[in-house]
Amino acid sequence: MKRQRAEGMIALPALQKENGLKYIFLTGILCALCLFCFWRGIHTLGSLGKAAEKVSFVCREQVPARDARELLKKMQEEEEPLCPVFWTEEGRADVEAKLSGRGTAVRLVRAAGNVELLFWGGNALSQEDRKGCLISRDIVTELLGEGDCAGQILVLGNAEYEVRGVLEEAKGVMVVQEASETAAFDTLTMAAGGKRLEEQREILESRYGISGDLEEWGLLYGIARFVLLLFPVSAAAALLAYVRRNVREARGAGEKIFWKLCFWGGVLGTIWGVASQVQIPADMLPSTWSDFTFWSGLWEEKRQAVSFLLEMEKRVPEAAYMKAFYESLCFGGAALVLECCAFLTAIAAIWRRKQQQSPPVRHGCQSRFRW
Repeated sequence: MKRQRAEGMIALPALQKENGLKYIFLTGILCALCLFCFWRGIHTLGSLGKAAEKVSFVCREQVPARDARELLKKMQEEEEPLCPVFWTEEGRADVEAKLSGRGTAVRLVRAAGNVELLFWGGNALSQEDRKGCLISRDIVTELLGEGDCAGQILVLGNAEYEVRGVLEEAKGVMVVQEASETAAFDTLTMAAGGKRLEEQREILESRYGISGDLEEWGLLYGIARFVLLLFPVSAAAALLAYVRRNVREARGAGEKIFWKLCFWGGVLGTIWGVASQVQIPADMLPSTWSDFTFWSGLWEEKRQAVSFLLEMEKRVPEAAYMKAFYESLCFGGAALVLECCAFLTAIAAIWRRKQQQSPPVRHGCQSRFRW
């Protein structure tokens, strides 16, 4: 009997050590997963950030191609050239490779102006190039196979286009500079240029007679950025809580001063980090902070802007922006949930370790552990 009890007492520390390692391993896995989700969220947020640097107007009335080219010349002659792009998207168009004879359906984007504002890598198609086109990588593989596709001829209706470049981030897309004078465009996109959105709208309406609904992608960018910012803020809060606990439990004066310096340094660092990441647009700041009508009007205006973006029919560039928005939200939320799980797992491990290290208290023939 005594031998069995002795063997049990020897096996107990090994079992406790094994359980402790399991908690440490699980916490490490959760931390790695939340860091991965946060990194992926930041990566996809970059795509949405490109949209926030641009201004798009869905025109109330379509702009004929001839008028669009005249407006482009006028805009480029300004002291601060706008260099925008007029564009429209056709639902489905059949395109065929002249060399291989293979064909497929694409989403055709007809443009006039700076195509790079719509797609990264669009600078391969100049504004005057009426015989060139850009196609996405999946279309290249389907029609032309692997290898260099530059210079290949694609047949679209009765027109032939030479491939100038490949769009790596888009799928199922073909982009051409519109050559027809009878065509029309329904959207204008240009660089924000550091101007307020209302200022951009006023310039387009007063100088060029263009009016329409504004696509405020900066709003969705701000929402996604806020969700992703919750992860480092909550991690900093957990770390500060741990340091604060050490301040209370410090015994010596030197140790207490050290932990206090760590705590206030962490507080100041967290405040600085949040302040450097939070950017409030000028049009969201009132002239006087007591102007409550401004806040109610601003809320209604931004609510309608977000509703317009969520409910509008998504074309190729806009679908890519919405995908980046939802992915950023999902990865940011997943990082926050995994961080909470890792935090709870670490607390459980600490509590279990204290419970196991607590010495038994004898009460006659019985014994129990301190909690």
